[in-house]
Order: sequence, then structure tokens, then C-alpha cells
Amino acid sequence: MSLITYLQSKKIPQDRPALIEAESDRTISYAELWAQVNQLTLGLRRLGFQSNDRVALALPNSITWAVSFLAVLKAGGVVIPLPQFGTPLELKRLL
Repeated sequence: MSLITYLQSKKIPQDRPALIEAESDRTISYAELWAQVNQLTLGLRRLGFQSNDRVALALPNSITWAVSFLAVLKAGGVVIPLPQFGTPLELKRLL
């Protein structure tokens, strides 16, 4: 079972907070989370994203990072998390 399948199979009320962004004090519900994940997944597919494609994420810890991570997984891809403030040499080695 994939992480996406597992998470979506849980019977969690959709109006409950799913993510809280500490720095901005922004909160989104499970309904908002999955709507954003579905929208980004569709966008990736429209751009030609295919299963097993890889996406490097160099974003701060945020709702955007979580949505991006889940959307890539839902589209069948692989996420490569990168340090947000990595030097070009560090990023090159990781990639």
C-alpha cells in the first residue's frame, strides 16, 4: 500500500486541521490539503510527468513542501529532498 493510499483511506473528518505552518500560523484542513495535492498532481501530469520521474525539492519546511511532496508521490514520482540552503557543490553531489 502506498503512502497516499494509506493516508486517503483514513476516516479523518475533512474539516480537521491537517497542517499548521508555524512561521506564518497558517492552517489548512484535510479537504484543503487534498484539493491542493490533487490540483498539483494534475498539473504535473499535464506537464508530462510520468511514474518514476524524480523531483528534487529544495523548499523550506512549509505547507507548500508537504503539498509538493504528496503530489509527486500521488503522480507516481520519487521525491529527492534537498537542503534549502545547500551550496551549489553540495546540491550537485546530492543530485
